Amino acid sequence: MIESSLFESLEPLYCVLRRPVNESTQIWYTARNLLLGLGSAPMKYDLRQGAALAEKSSHPDAIWITQILRKNGIDGCKEVLLSYDNSKLLRMLEPELMDSRALIYSHFLSPEANTRRDPNGFLKRAVEMKNGLALACGFNSTIHMLIDSALQDEPFGWRILSKLNPVATKLLDDGFVFKCLNRASAMNDTEAQLGMIIHFGTNNPEGWYWAGRLAAQGQINSKRKFFALELDAIREYENPSLKGVRTPGENLFLIGKILKSTIFSEYAFKYKDDFSWEISDDKTIKTQTISIKMYDCWCTLTRSAVDNWCLIAIRLTRLPKDVRLLISRFIWDSRGKALYNISTDGTLVVQSAKKQKR
Repeated sequence: MIESSLFESLEPLYCVLRRPVNESTQIWYTARNLLLGLGSAPMKYDLRQGAALAEKSSHPDAIWITQILRKNGIDGCKEVLLSYDNSKLLRMLEPELMDSRALIYSHFLSPEANTRRDPNGFLKRAVEMKNGLALACGFNSTIHMLIDSALQDEPFGWRILSKLNPVATKLLDDGFVFKCLNRASAMNDTEAQLGMIIHFGTNNPEGWYWAGRLAAQGQINSKRKFFALELDAIREYENPSLKGVRTPGENLFLIGKILKSTIFSEYAFKYKDDFSWEISDDKTIKTQTISIKMYDCWCTLTRSAVDNWCLIAIRLTRLPKDVRLLISRFIWDSRGKALYNISTDGTLVVQSAKKQKR
């Protein structure tokens, strides 16, 4: 039986859910995944990439771990990090064990963590100190502990809350459960993002988006899945034989948009030396280039259409400013329809005057 006091915890949870997840937070949780080797296989432990990403974040935990690394003469740009493994980071955390973050990180970095043994009691002590990650990962986490974890805006807490059966708990409903999963995914929790792909399916642009997010974070299966989506979208655009819910152009526009907002976004992992996603295949790089060029071309042409409309409307019509802006917005929103006929090298295809007359 769930105590009635738990129902009072829902409103604070909804308050946290309503807060947007900023880019700095996304960067930090990706960095934490790399530093601690968290997430679904085959996500890998990578101190160099994790340290480089942590330096780009203003999240308090990112600042804390960056200070520890710098105290030990390490920053995210040094090649020496290539030779570092989790045991060295574990030793760096030893002087910090009065902090619950150092305790829970030490738990994950310990070889015993994989065997569910913890002879040093790192996890137990972190739970006693109410660390959000520890509360969600404890061997006997209760719903009270999960709520406390989520109230600290811990992605593990949100993800595990999303796995609870709404009928069994009588506390959660399906809408709340999905919001928990979405929150954990927005904070780059690997398993939550895989859950979003399953929820939406690979035929849905929402599923494509989460596959792109995971691909950007180094999840090998998602890299391959997203590459296959790109290849199919380009082939269908060049040979539009099948008719689906969206036109081939719309599919390719969506792929380009997802690439720009995930793999090629501002923070999107520029610490990597290349964008081949560890699949050193010319086809992979070519498909990425085609998708981005076409997406940029559709946006540029639509932007030009908006500018031209504004000039004509101001000079030749008496429409109020609000109406002009509204029509401009409609034109800009049409970019996703991929209305311009462009080639796969990102250039506009202009029909001859003879063909246009016909």
